[in-house]
Amino acid sequence: MAPARVVSVDGSICQVELGGRIDPVSMILEPDLQVGDWVLVNSGTVVRRLEPDQAEEMTQALATMFEMADEADAKAAARAWASQASRYHDLSCAIEPRYTYARGRPKKDQPRQITQIRYGVSCHLEQKASALEQMKTEAGCFVLLTNVAKEGEGAADAKEILSLYKEQHAVEQNFAFLKDPAVVNAIFLKSEERIEALGLILLISLLIWRLIERTLRKHVEKTGRPLTGWDNKPTTSPTALMITSKFKKTTIIRIGSQRRLNRPLNPVQREWLEALGLKLAMFTAQPRAG
Repeated sequence: MAPARVVSVDGSICQVELGGRIDPVSMILEPDLQVGDWVLVNSGTVVRRLEPDQAEEMTQALATMFEMADEADAKAAARAWASQASRYHDLSCAIEPRYTYARGRPKKDQPRQITQIRYGVSCHLEQKASALEQMKTEAGCFVLLTNVAKEGEGAADAKEILSLYKEQHAVEQNFAFLKDPAVVNAIFLKSEERIEALGLILLISLLIWRLIERTLRKHVEKTGRPLTGWDNKPTTSPTALMITSKFKKTTIIRIGSQRRLNRPLNPVQREWLEALGLKLAMFTAQPRAG
């Protein structure tokens, strides 16, 4: 990283000058920059503001890293660097003599006395536009094989197939708890049939769990109103865990053939019940036989 100078500011983006080039960079880590400030830039983001004396010291230190006492050595180094092959950039190097002058002012009509000459290597990096465009095209190509038809029932276009593929990580996360040794080791079943039955119960439970979330989020999307989530804060991404926590202390009391709640539902519980499209009577109605 080398010191760069801010030449313009526009919102959260500023233009910086470095090595004769002006590039846009993010100010997310240093939002109060002003024109003329010196900064350090890494990966397109300003990581630190510098004082002017710090910037000058770093610039001088970087310059001396590429200085040589012999001009032939400097030319050899420049040729070696420029000859390095790069698929996406062209590197050009030039030799710059750097003079050290004697102290004091020279006599009238006399040039300044040179006490030392060192040779610096100045490099310029130029992007290969055609190679970079080809790389972007190749990087944007994602190959998928599928048996989903393009037309007819159950058809899907390439964009839909890619979207479904990219979202499969969310499905995999749903089964993560089944792979947890703390869960798997705690289950003991005597027969393969019981293992299959437990697997089916877990899959059905997961399906119901996700359908609850889907119904809740469709309700939020349709009405434009968030639900009351954790710590009574509004949320536009309700989860099944949230709704189970809201009804955690709800108990159904059965007296003879009658069913009633241990306490009336509060406004938040009614809000979540409405989002699921359910009625209060579901708690007190007699369950269907069979």
